[in-house]
Amino acid sequence: MNKRRSLVRILLATITTFLLTSTVYASYTINETGNRFTKTGPMWHITNYGLNGHAYQYLQDTYQQNDPASGLWKVNSGEPSGQYYWWAYIPQNGGNLDAIIDYEKPASAPVVVNQENYANTWVYLGTISGNSSSYVSMNNGCVGGQACDWTRQVWWDDLLFHRD
Repeated sequence: MNKRRSLVRILLATITTFLLTSTVYASYTINETGNRFTKTGPMWHITNYGLNGHAYQYLQDTYQQNDPASGLWKVNSGEPSGQYYWWAYIPQNGGNLDAIIDYEKPASAPVVVNQENYANTWVYLGTISGNSSSYVSMNNGCVGGQACDWTRQVWWDDLLFHRD
């Protein structure tokens, strides 16, 4: 009986030590229609494309660059400091060519994504050291050095956030 209790105590102590020393990972989707997404400018809510059947769209045109639309995804308040990993969902799209756009993170070089090369998939945007004020943003502005001489579709959809 004592050996059995000792074995149970050792097992419980091992499990407790593991739980106390294990890193807790935060991972969640930031929805482009939720309260952690803010948008400015003329964007259309599209309900037949995108993750979970919705996304935002803007038609990028050389004549409309003076009034670009933009979106910003924010992490939950109270997130501790750590390495933040980001993925963007590019929806199934059709019609006009899709835009080449910058995803921007604080204190980090923008990540250029040609949305035309992806459909119904997550695209890795990289990592930054972050905290509760971390975010990713994008707009419909033309990326430097890229063609912006005809109408292209710009898509805003969910972002996936992971911290370790």
